[in-house]
Parts: sequence; structure tokens; C-alpha cells
Amino acid sequence: MVKSKEIKHLNLKGSLDFPFKTKKCLIKKGIYNGGEILQKAVDGTLELLVAGGNPYGILFQAYEGENDFNGVVYLTGTFDSKALIIPQNEKIETYEDKLRSLSIFLVY
Repeated sequence: MVKSKEIKHLNLKGSLDFPFKTKKCLIKKGIYNGGEILQKAVDGTLELLVAGGNPYGILFQAYEGENDFNGVVYLTGTFDSKALIIPQNEKIETYEDKLRSLSIFLVY
């Protein structure tokens, strides 16, 4: 069963200057927080971005699934850099160029 976690207030959007596009994507089982940057796994599902990985999109909201599940992922837009979740010991600036190539822009 997939649960959408209750969110008090999560504001990922940094600006409305660029359109936000979303897509339902198959995500590997696990516990996720909204704002986590995802990457494509070898099997084509999405998973948490690992250090040095290639971003695919940004998870819309928190999910918890015992099996792979469909979740909403932002594919484009302008986001608050402080609201995004990246791999531990990494800096968001490390991924800025890769995100920009996907039409995902950051506001600092």
C-alpha cells in the first residue's frame, strides 16, 4: 500500500516565472520526502539521487511504499534551493548545471 504522508507546509517553488510540468512516474519502494531529487535507476524506475548521480526530477510530496509505486515528479520549474533534498555531504550547487539542462532552475 502506498501512503501519501501528511505535509504541514512544503513550499518547493521558488518562482512562477517558468512553467511547472509534472508526470506520474514509477518510483522504487521506500520512504521519500517531498523535495527529494530523484534519478533513474537501471531498471527504469526512479530512486533517490546518489552522490554524483544524474538528476531526473523532484518529488512532489512525501510517499511511503512497501512496493514500487506511482508518484508525482516535477520535470520542470523554478525551485527554492533550500527546500530541495540532496545526497548527504553534497551541495546543491554541484547539481545546478545538470538541473538547468532539465529546465529545473534554482533560486537561492
